[in-house]
Amino acid sequence: MVRSDIPGRRPNRDRRQYDEFRESVAAPVPNRTYRSAVETHDRAGVAETIIRYAALVLGFLLLMRFVVSLFTANVANPLVNFFRTVTNWIVAPFQNFFGGAPAGTGGFFDWAALAALIAVGIIGVLLLSLIRPRDTY
Repeated sequence: MVRSDIPGRRPNRDRRQYDEFRESVAAPVPNRTYRSAVETHDRAGVAETIIRYAALVLGFLLLMRFVVSLFTANVANPLVNFFRTVTNWIVAPFQNFFGGAPAGTGGFFDWAALAALIAVGIIGVLLLSLIRPRDTY
């Protein structure tokens, strides 16, 4: 409320008109509805979840192959054989760069499995960045 007893100041009689104008200008204009934002997120959320779980499972299998390769593990063991056979398809391209397993029975540093693990992480992040909805404002 404007005080009229201050010298040099006039009481504002058109205050109501000023307030209505101010409220109409200051009100935000929504650019999309709540429902459309939820539906967009749900569709992207399903694909995002599938990519996350696929990358997580594949990364876990590659990590287990890497850890098993570090130690002297019996290749005839069903668990060791499982990790090696399941991940051979993704490690094979990297074995051309780093070479295969040595002929000895001791543990070794599996560079190909480590490179495949890094590649799966990078590809997963790139796919997620393509799928995620972006805000336009």
